[in-house]
Amino acid sequence: MTLFAILMSFVASALVSALMIPRIILISFRRKLFDTVNERKVHTGIVPRLGGIAFTPALIFAYTLLYGLGTILQGVTDNREVDILAAKPPTLGLCALILLYVEGIADDLNGINYKLKFLVQTICALLIVLSDLWINNLYGLFGVYEISPFIGQPLTVLLIVYIINAINLIDGIDGLASGLSMVALFFFGVQFAGQGVVAGAGIAFALLGALVPFFYYNVFGKVERHNKIFMGDCGSQVVGFILGLLGVIFVMPSSAGVTDATPFIMGWAVLLIPGLDAIRVMVLRMLHGRHPFKPDKTHIHHKLLALGLSQRSTLVLLLTFDVFFILINVGAAYKLNINLIFLGDIIVFCLLQYGVTLLIRARRRRQAAGAADSADGLEVAMAEAQCATVSSSEHILYHMRTEENRLQYIVVSPMPNMNSWIAYGKAAFALHNLFEHKGIENYTSSFSTDKQMPYTWVSNVVFKKLLLNIEHQKENDHIIIRYPAKSDKMAYKHWLELLKDRDPSTEPASLVPLHK
Repeated sequence: MTLFAILMSFVASALVSALMIPRIILISFRRKLFDTVNERKVHTGIVPRLGGIAFTPALIFAYTLLYGLGTILQGVTDNREVDILAAKPPTLGLCALILLYVEGIADDLNGINYKLKFLVQTICALLIVLSDLWINNLYGLFGVYEISPFIGQPLTVLLIVYIINAINLIDGIDGLASGLSMVALFFFGVQFAGQGVVAGAGIAFALLGALVPFFYYNVFGKVERHNKIFMGDCGSQVVGFILGLLGVIFVMPSSAGVTDATPFIMGWAVLLIPGLDAIRVMVLRMLHGRHPFKPDKTHIHHKLLALGLSQRSTLVLLLTFDVFFILINVGAAYKLNINLIFLGDIIVFCLLQYGVTLLIRARRRRQAAGAADSADGLEVAMAEAQCATVSSSEHILYHMRTEENRLQYIVVSPMPNMNSWIAYGKAAFALHNLFEHKGIENYTSSFSTDKQMPYTWVSNVVFKKLLLNIEHQKENDHIIIRYPAKSDKMAYKHWLELLKDRDPSTEPASLVPLHK
């Protein structure tokens, strides 16, 4: 009957999440609450990032349902026998969860300084420690077994904050953070259920249920259909917090029911990829003189994308690798020393990272060789187009005619007198997205009040940089670029409104004649 209650917590949480997420998407579009596109992001178009708002309500509803069903199935008839406020972990844990939830929403809506985020995360971790949940045994790791509260409690705070940020950092492509978390939650849930730790199993399966609908919308949703959503910091922080909490509960001897190193090994195995990747990235940033918390594109998923893999292939590969690591660690836990397993995990992970780096370098050398072969032809094509004497009005007319027949093509026209290139209308929006997606700067997008249409302007040097890595052709003195994504009318409208609100004084002086 206990298993029935745990299953019901999963189902209830999934239903709440499935009902909330479509409505969150709808409100996000009505209120224009979208994720920003920059050089670090791998998506194009406008996508809401408030999916994580559904996680905490779904989790709380499912867990309280589990508690209520448990009392019913156990035959409790006197409510005075059950006091939900009697235990410190549920109450203080709930306080921490709500605090982190509110901070995450504020961060997704308005942005919060990273120092304040760390402060809130630390307070939440301290609340868990105050509930008498802290790591009190390292099971022989580095030769250490039982540890005092003076060491175990600060270590627990550090670990929880670390896991929160590790999940946040790994949330870089569709389904990765949620997929890795779902694997970890399933593992924790099964282990807790097998040990009879109903509270731990209920929390794990409740959050797993909340993530399943989100995973569907995040991975299989379409930008052009406006049914895609990201979890945002609100979601990633809550998920990371729960995983950290479950990990602490799991490795405590009194909760796990065993005193060997097996639970400790299993606990880090499920979080190995986001955990080791976060450490690697921060160490590399500091070695290169950068701020350890300044975002970049050096995470494991970014490296696999740089290797030429698609988002979907990268997701499948990392999830497969995660499951493989868990199974290997679980098998080794019963036969090998904990220090050997720990060292082996780090060595294997580092070797795989280094191997991917070597493959990326080889790929870039091949691309550079190919670009050198085609550079001369590109120079000729661009020079011929630059010699054309076509007015801006003719550019626009040609663009409009081409756009009607080629919805997935960008028409870019030369500006001979300025040694530059320009695109108008929806082509300007598509060109802007390409520059953002490729991480190329030094271009200008604005709105021409004279022609009443947006444009994206770029110098000859910057435009050439883009063309070397993208399919294009010369046609009637214009450059035609194949755009890899479908046009998103809602995203274009939103971008257009932003341009109209922009101060014209910020535009380059060379572009002023376009407005006269």
